[in-house]
Amino acid sequence: MRRREFLATSGFPAVLARASAQGGAGSITLLEPGASAKVAALPDDAGTAGYFVREFEALTGSKLELSTQDTTSTTRATVLIGDIQNNVDVRRLAGARVSRMTSQSILLATVTGGGRPVLLVAGGSRAATPGAVGELLNFRMEASAGRARVPRLNFVDTPALPYRFLWNWDHSTNWVRGVAGEQTHGCRNPYKKPSSAYLNDFRRVADYMAEHKLNGLILWGFLRDSHGGVPAARDLAVHAVSRGVRLLPGIGTSHYGGFYYDGDHRFRANTWLERGREGLRFLDSQGNRLKDTICPTQPENIRWLREGARWLFTEIPGLGGANLENGDWMCCQCPDCRRARSKPENDPNYYYDMMHTQVPVIEEAWRITPGAWMTYATYTGFNQEEMWKRTEKSEVRSKIPRFVSQYPEAAICQWTYTFMVDGWGSQPEAAVRAKWPPGLRPPVKHSIGLLHQGSQWHDSDIWWTRSLRGEATGQRYVDISELIRYTCSRCAEEGLEGIEIQGEVSDESPANELNYLALEEFTWHPRLSYEDFVRDRLSRIYGSVEEAKRFVAIVRSEEREYRVLRRDLDTAHEISQNRQFNSRQRSRWANLRAELARRISLL
Repeated sequence: MRRREFLATSGFPAVLARASAQGGAGSITLLEPGASAKVAALPDDAGTAGYFVREFEALTGSKLELSTQDTTSTTRATVLIGDIQNNVDVRRLAGARVSRMTSQSILLATVTGGGRPVLLVAGGSRAATPGAVGELLNFRMEASAGRARVPRLNFVDTPALPYRFLWNWDHSTNWVRGVAGEQTHGCRNPYKKPSSAYLNDFRRVADYMAEHKLNGLILWGFLRDSHGGVPAARDLAVHAVSRGVRLLPGIGTSHYGGFYYDGDHRFRANTWLERGREGLRFLDSQGNRLKDTICPTQPENIRWLREGARWLFTEIPGLGGANLENGDWMCCQCPDCRRARSKPENDPNYYYDMMHTQVPVIEEAWRITPGAWMTYATYTGFNQEEMWKRTEKSEVRSKIPRFVSQYPEAAICQWTYTFMVDGWGSQPEAAVRAKWPPGLRPPVKHSIGLLHQGSQWHDSDIWWTRSLRGEATGQRYVDISELIRYTCSRCAEEGLEGIEIQGEVSDESPANELNYLALEEFTWHPRLSYEDFVRDRLSRIYGSVEEAKRFVAIVRSEEREYRVLRRDLDTAHEISQNRQFNSRQRSRWANLRAELARRISLL
């Protein structure tokens, strides 16, 4: 049976087909003493619907019935979960709202179907539907023990920025806490946790991203023997797809490991270069052949890169793309590479090495997975000073780098926003805006950018940013939500399409969750003010507008006096026990209490 025929003949669509496409309903009670709604979804959406049922139970203490088959026997209120592309009844009930939706849009609407109230929870595609569920759970549903309702809804929302990413190393991502081997800083570290922690951490990351409408997870260290190799990577890819999150492995096309980051594997760069292939290694400026970095111009290496891309996207179905790096500002100094960079049609710096090793990977990936989001890192911003800052002025022979016309147009260029927005909130506003003046746009069709702020890669002088072991962690635990707002606003003004921040720290860290919430809100609505964010979003997360203001102020405080810290801890504890708040709100205040206890321990 073809899919369209299945949709037309399955049980619950037969009932919903009697609904008015434009019909509306008032508020809908999902749970009260003696009555509860039913959840309906097609089999392919059972995972998303099941997630809603589990989270609803955690909020209310009651489990809703979930049906992926016949619902004709019920007259109860129904929560219908699906998307407008694959579920004909979702599309019918959405009515004219469909014309306002893209594949990334979400829809929440109270309608009437089959003589009963229906809460329509829908995505513009299957990948967007988990975000609609998250919008309902976090911002649109009133829930407490034994009760839940939604007000009248007619809500369609579409993101301004289509690429909304978290950027992670595997070794320092800690979302399931208290596991032996946790790391909080470093690059290219060994993976020290038990192998099971890999999937436990990243399933949680994907679940959180899905709830908060973040759609791309860049993951360096994706493939290692020490956390399960290909089988674990396949499992993670399957889970990410089910949650509407694109998984983008980090691939080092010269430095940074190749396709298989750590293990005895033919597509690990070290393994490839160990087998008597001295002449295929990168030559540095001191005349050393690097054992783990490939020369960009050797034909054998280019063939290896093409084979590796075909292997990766074939071996692990469901990958959403990749994040390509060649090695920070690295230029091979062998005669062939120097000769290639001297040609007028090529860039004179590492941009050439970057392009020459990455275009083959992009081309091969698209042969296996058309439409994969293939992103590549330039390590610079896109103003003149930034683009050429690592290149001798005498070598620069073009205003616009040559690579911009050598990559396929559909490839996504990852610039570095860090220096273009640095100082926002701490330096004079005019000075910061001058770093990215109005009208400055990148010279490629598709552009996103990475922020190092809010991570270990950006220095901090705040006293509580070191770890309990005394290690400097930079801004790893620092709130940068206002900087995220400013950066998103500049992206929208200049036509850029996305932003990445690091997502290694669990949402249990109050500052980091503020960053994730800001990434969600301002990538969808970059023209809103921070005050709008507090009033319309954080108030629902933390309990009220006043409590949201208090929460943000405590998170940002650099207060070091024990008396004040203890007072704030007592406040957080009191609110975390207040039954007027729902379980999610109480949990967030409990997380703040734990953070304040951590700060006190550092005194």
